[in-house]
Amino acid sequence: MIPLSFTRNFGKEPALFAGLDHSTGDAVIPIDVDLQDPIEVIPLLIDKWQKGAEMVLAKRADRSSDGRMKRKTAEWFYKLHNKISTPEIEENVGDFRLMSRSVVENI
Repeated sequence: MIPLSFTRNFGKEPALFAGLDHSTGDAVIPIDVDLQDPIEVIPLLIDKWQKGAEMVLAKRADRSSDGRMKRKTAEWFYKLHNKISTPEIEENVGDFRLMSRSVVENI
C-alpha cells in the first residue's frame, strides 16, 4: 500500500487516477475509504485474476440500503448512458474491482 497526500480535496476521480498512477503491484484493487465495499469479496477477485482474468468487476447484488431516489437516479443513469454511449457500463458496478497491471497501464 502506498499512501498519497494531496494539498486539498481534488475529488474522488483524481484521487483514483493518482492511486493508479502510483501503483506498482501486479494487480490493483481500488476501494473506497469508507469501506462500503465488502472486503470479504477481495479473495474472490484475486482468485478470478489468478485464473487469468485481466479485470474482475464486483457487482452490487442488492441496492436496498440505498434510498429510493438514489436507486432511481442510478437506474436512469445506466439506461441513458448505455443508450447514447459506448462502451456500455455494467449496471451496479462501481470502482471496486481488480485490474491487472496491463489494464492499469492502458488506462
